[in-house]
Amino acid sequence: MRRPYAGAVPARDPICPRAGRPRAVPAVNLHVHRSEPASRPSRRGRASRYNPVMTLTPHRSGALLLALSAALFPVLASPAAASADPGPLRHHRHTAEEITRFLTTFYGKHGPTEQDRALRVSQQLKTKQEHTRDSDVLLCSVSAPREIEVGPATVAPSAGVGWATVTTSWDSGATDTFTAYVRLDSLPIQLDDVICAG
Repeated sequence: MRRPYAGAVPARDPICPRAGRPRAVPAVNLHVHRSEPASRPSRRGRASRYNPVMTLTPHRSGALLLALSAALFPVLASPAAASADPGPLRHHRHTAEEITRFLTTFYGKHGPTEQDRALRVSQQLKTKQEHTRDSDVLLCSVSAPREIEVGPATVAPSAGVGWATVTTSWDSGATDTFTAYVRLDSLPIQLDDVICAG
């Protein structure tokens, strides 16, 4: 007996003279798919259905999506990399050595420069200077001293502040002192307040 080929479905054909005997029915769709070329119907004779030939076009939307995702990937990845950096800086607190070094550079030999006054001084001190026109709030004096010396800084972590004693020397031989304060979490480091002695 002849065996049906793979994919065949046994069926009974009531019209066949050998009714009841299974015959091979191919499990294949015999209709022409739209993507396959179909012959145009003949103009002669009865009108028949016409299956238009489907034109295959490249998926431009998919290519566009890939291009956009490639372009956006660095933009989306950069905030993650950027957010990893500020964490340690946000918790950085200035040490006593950093404060001493900053104040020594800030005051120099005869007082802070105009640029340091604009960029390295807190808004609180700038407002204080606006209300005190007759003297220099940063130096606790009317004029520039002959020499400035910054002592070692002290840090109070619980208060979040560090300070150092600054000594000014004058041509007359007199000396004066004041205390300069720096916030430990200031970024960039800046002079936060000045308290004059006496």
